Amino acid sequence: MSEFDIRIYCIPSEAGTHFAGQSKAPDAFLYKAKFGLKLASIGCKVVSTVPKFFPHETAQWVPAEKINGVRNEQNAFNVLKFTHTFLTAPYLIEPRFPIFLGGDCSITPAVFSSFTRWHQGKRAGLLYMDGDADLTLPSQTTAEGSSGILDSMVMSHLTRRKGGLKSMEIFSQPDGSSLVNPENTVLFGFDPLQPATEHWVYLLENGFKAFTRPSVQADPIGCATKALQWLESRVDVIMLHFDVDVIDSGMFPLANYPHYAGLEFEQAMSAINVFLKSRKVMGLVITEVNPNNDPNGWMVEKLVDSLVQSFKNRKNA
Repeated sequence: MSEFDIRIYCIPSEAGTHFAGQSKAPDAFLYKAKFGLKLASIGCKVVSTVPKFFPHETAQWVPAEKINGVRNEQNAFNVLKFTHTFLTAPYLIEPRFPIFLGGDCSITPAVFSSFTRWHQGKRAGLLYMDGDADLTLPSQTTAEGSSGILDSMVMSHLTRRKGGLKSMEIFSQPDGSSLVNPENTVLFGFDPLQPATEHWVYLLENGFKAFTRPSVQADPIGCATKALQWLESRVDVIMLHFDVDVIDSGMFPLANYPHYAGLEFEQAMSAINVFLKSRKVMGLVITEVNPNNDPNGWMVEKLVDSLVQSFKNRKNA
């Protein structure tokens, strides 16, 4: 099996986010923008997995009160549990390159936990390309106006930061340790004005590697190359988490929640192109695409065409 054998997993969940619409993203990728067919046209062997591993109603966005600092926690957790159970089933024959189509970014702990098990015995790393650092804790959402959604807490649960949800601790390395630590992770492209002071303190005191939006804007290829080299020297395999809210919503408003201090589309895709050329990058998760923001489909199609070009460049590298 070669690294160009690709299985596309559809995880159409919006249970852990702000608004409805993200459950439509896998269909927009596969049936409207022809992602699988376009990958096949450049020589990839592609299998798409129909999302049968959790009940549809579980994955839907619903209005929900904050309970213990989190909205819709049980449904969001059930999606993660079903996803993880499916992906780690012993009968699953895994191709070398999985692409996970979300859905909101709260799926990443379940996906990365599964990825580490597929590569058990190897050091797994994470490139976290996202408009936010996602270090919110449930205890920090009591203020009026705080969202209390699970996708704002992804990095808190990946790092098993003190104060995170106990339920999320099942998503771990094979040895039971946290999925993410300062030696296997790079945060890439987030707005440095977004994290709270306390979140910056956490990143700095724990020595996390980060390339913030202004640095990436100034030199997207250079920053991506440095981020990749740093991570490649520490791990054996890498998963790329690509949250489209890293892209400026003023010019490319595809993300579920708008970010007006993001990267230009071309800057983001230049970095993606660098990352996907690496033979150590062996998985991709794409999150926060909301087709409700793209009624004519041109943004999803542009994103798909750019991703396919990056895979073509990977083949030719």
